[in-house]
Amino acid sequence: MARCKEMVINGKTVRPGQRLRATANSMEDGLCKTGEIVEILRLFEDEDGPQKVFMYSNTNYKGNDNWGSLNGTVTNGHGLKLGAKHLFRYFEVIDDKYVVANDFKYRGKNLKGMSCDLIANTDCGVLLVEFKENIGGGSADGLGKPGHCIPIPLTVLRKRKQK
Repeated sequence: MARCKEMVINGKTVRPGQRLRATANSMEDGLCKTGEIVEILRLFEDEDGPQKVFMYSNTNYKGNDNWGSLNGTVTNGHGLKLGAKHLFRYFEVIDDKYVVANDFKYRGKNLKGMSCDLIANTDCGVLLVEFKENIGGGSADGLGKPGHCIPIPLTVLRKRKQK
């Protein structure tokens, strides 16, 4: 089995560094809680095509009981090896990327121009987002990185252009 830079699974291209959100199936089958955010760490394929996806979660401090360490690559309880064919049964790609388009202060800092990723939509005009840097926010009940997440009005955000 060889490591690869990207692979196509069920018609969707995935790459290391890409973030995924756990679906309800992940909770039902005891993998992790619905909505948990994970990141693809490594991809492996062979002559038969995509085989394994190595992922890690750094959003859940306690880790997941049935996750491991990926042979010491990550803290025990934070790494998962998953057969590529099962990836989209348990996870969905997070592709909702935004930028703070208007002045918006949080803890005295203007977040205008900063990029963020959607974690959840509250259905009341407010989105729960995660910033790359620690802005002194929360962790969105463990769905995002501690210190990186806040609720923010949709009116101050705009979709970020894809590269």
